[in-house]
Amino acid sequence: WYTDIELRGSSIYLGGTIVGSGTNRNFFIERHSTTAFPWPLDASFGSGGVGIFNYDVPGGTGRDELNAIEVTADGEIILVGSRSNATGDQELFWMKLNPTATATVFESFKNILSAADDLVSGLAVAADESFYVSGSLVLAGIPRGFLNYVLPDGTSPVALFDLGIIGGFSDVVLQSGGKPLVIAPGSGVAPGFRLFRYLPALVDLDPSFSGGQVEYPFTDGPGADVSLGRSLALQNGKILAVGEAEWNDPDFDFGILRLESSPIFFDGFAT
Repeated sequence: WYTDIELRGSSIYLGGTIVGSGTNRNFFIERHSTTAFPWPLDASFGSGGVGIFNYDVPGGTGRDELNAIEVTADGEIILVGSRSNATGDQELFWMKLNPTATATVFESFKNILSAADDLVSGLAVAADESFYVSGSLVLAGIPRGFLNYVLPDGTSPVALFDLGIIGGFSDVVLQSGGKPLVIAPGSGVAPGFRLFRYLPALVDLDPSFSGGQVEYPFTDGPGADVSLGRSLALQNGKILAVGEAEWNDPDFDFGILRLESSPIFFDGFAT
């Protein structure tokens, strides 16, 4: 299945995971041309337009999954996801490929917390090609938030996790000054969602952003008792937050919330 898409010029990049037998999974990246329809594979990329990868670490389950991709200004491709390590836990991987996906520029791995599964949900790349990876540490079956920082050379000097953020960090974007902004489920009933903003390189929470975090509860209607923050985007400096809520009935609706650059003010909401 496909997990992420990037459009660059006349090319579309698609990343995803291939399900094998049992728990075995591999991952792939494709490049398609938009100069014709229905978007043929670009034969100059990978092998016939596709690059397929796996780790299959001895002792692990073989579950290697791609979760997010990003194409840099010079055409290199950053892939992030999780792989099964020798103890069977899922740990982070990140790799950078050359523009044709025929060589690896760098790759690395990290198990942020021992005995926990590290599951990726977001990727944001800065202009200098450092990047942030957001996701969940699944400990005793409960997902909790993490954010990992990677330098342009592929080394990762710092990661943070918060066991109090149930549901994990669902997505990450970079605001002005290279500050990572992440979205997470809320903490109360109705839970709504929370936004956290950190200083560059994860030095600390950004105190100029309402002390570093702000919560938006959804409490309208008798059925509004479950809501989750899922995805983030930026639009002319404003924050677009996408989520879903149980709204007046047992079904889930989804909504897009637009916020001013200050986290205090709602600019618009649609379901």
